[in-house]
Amino acid sequence: MNNNKNNNPYGHLLDKYLDGAHFDYRTEEQKKEEERARYGNLLDNTKTDNSIWDDMLGVYESCERMSQRRKEESEMFSAKLKERIERERREEEEHIAEVRGYTESVMAKKREKEEAKARAEAQRRKEAEETKKTLDRIQWMTDMSDFVDKATKETKAMLAYQKEKDEKYKKEMEWYEKQREYMKKRQ
Repeated sequence: MNNNKNNNPYGHLLDKYLDGAHFDYRTEEQKKEEERARYGNLLDNTKTDNSIWDDMLGVYESCERMSQRRKEESEMFSAKLKERIERERREEEEHIAEVRGYTESVMAKKREKEEAKARAEAQRRKEAEETKKTLDRIQWMTDMSDFVDKATKETKAMLAYQKEKDEKYKKEMEWYEKQREYMKKRQ
């Protein structure tokens, strides 16, 4: 830095561009005091008012915090919603399983009743068939006795007719024999 203030009135503007070897190392407090001595009250008026930026930064940070909180609340709500949906799904599945179990038990009882009814009906039909067969046999025997009586009468009639025919034939044959003998005698 140039210590000669009179020769280089703009030397303080070039301080930050000076080579590090020539730069004198002063404390920050010393630099501020020197600047105050040079420029006086002008420095108080040249400082920018960063309060607007600080407020804007505060609002931004507040928005970020709110956004983060909303995101966390949304994630928590989403997790609770998923948990509730899963719980309701499980409850519904359990309810469906209970209803299915009850329905299957009712259907099984109904099938058992129908099977028992079918077995009873089959047994009743079988007994009816047996009874019908027995009655048919009795009827057949009754009909058979009538048939036997009829057949016996017809057979007796046929035998009588045959006997009559045989006797007639016998008489005819006797007559022929007599005729033949007579013819033989005549010859």
